[in-house]
Amino acid sequence: MRVTRNMMVADIQYWLARRSEDLARAETVNASGKKVTRPSDDPLAASRILTDRARISQYGLIRSQIDQAQKYIEAGTTVMESVYDFLDQAKDIVLDQSSGDSSTRETMTAQFSKLFDQMVDLANTEYGGSFLFSGAQTSTRPYANESTVAGGTAGDIVFDLAEAAADVQITITDGSGATVRTLTVSGGAAGTNTAAWDGLDDGGAAVADGKYTFTIEAQDSSGQPVGSYPTYRGGSAGKVATIGQSERLSINNDGASIFGSVFQAVSQALASLEASPFSASDLAAWSDDLTDALSGLTREMTDWSMANQRLEAAADRIDSMTQIHTDKVAAEENADETEAALTVQTLATAYEIT
Repeated sequence: MRVTRNMMVADIQYWLARRSEDLARAETVNASGKKVTRPSDDPLAASRILTDRARISQYGLIRSQIDQAQKYIEAGTTVMESVYDFLDQAKDIVLDQSSGDSSTRETMTAQFSKLFDQMVDLANTEYGGSFLFSGAQTSTRPYANESTVAGGTAGDIVFDLAEAAADVQITITDGSGATVRTLTVSGGAAGTNTAAWDGLDDGGAAVADGKYTFTIEAQDSSGQPVGSYPTYRGGSAGKVATIGQSERLSINNDGASIFGSVFQAVSQALASLEASPFSASDLAAWSDDLTDALSGLTREMTDWSMANQRLEAAADRIDSMTQIHTDKVAAEENADETEAALTVQTLATAYEIT
């Protein structure tokens, strides 16, 4: 076959383009430190890199959930520790007043009532815009004596009693604190009770739509006060955190199981302190219940501590797996600096020769 001048020129142009392309690619590798910057550089390696990066991203999301769960446990444990301290102080007051000394009873009763209010406030603690102890119903305040009127229809009055009562008086107030209605209920069982409200005030007029609060005063058949406390309004399902690709951790944030026995014992101990005539033996009888409530809180805090240990172990595992896949990406992607520089020099020489 006759080789023409045009064929020779075309051949030279082809090899110049090839050498120029090879040199440009080598210079890119040398400058970036990456031997795979696009799929065409090494399709198999690029596929492995994408797979490993997807795993790293997945581990990052899991690690974020673990971090959030650990902060959640820290916040919740702090609340429970505070409730424990207040409950311990309440028990000390009960033991002190069970001796029968009446000189400080009024002061101690006021202090006890304040401790009770603080414990309820703590049970309603919000964290990150959600209630800590409302189960899965994180937007619902767990403990509140509230009733909502909407479209002229009032929600039921729901409350808890520490013991059975013969008479219950419900005082409903509006947002300004003014009393709008007083209801009297005959009888109430220990635990959760429901009373209907027609949405009218004491004068028989319909109240405006909105949220109303109420207080409970209950007495037993002998006229002695019965303790009452806000009913739990959250859910029973725990908070779930993803701690692995197919592993979940459930944290018990059911306020009823955590604080229910606490509020029952404290409310009735407060009622015993307020009773007239006062009975030291009746008050002392609630000391054991307060002790049991303290033990219950200890168990809950222990469970949360164990959950935190699982989170720490999961975090270490996720960090280890992230590092393994990061190293794999580096091995596939990163170029050897000395080799890259030598390749550039070799290809530059080849280009000049061509």
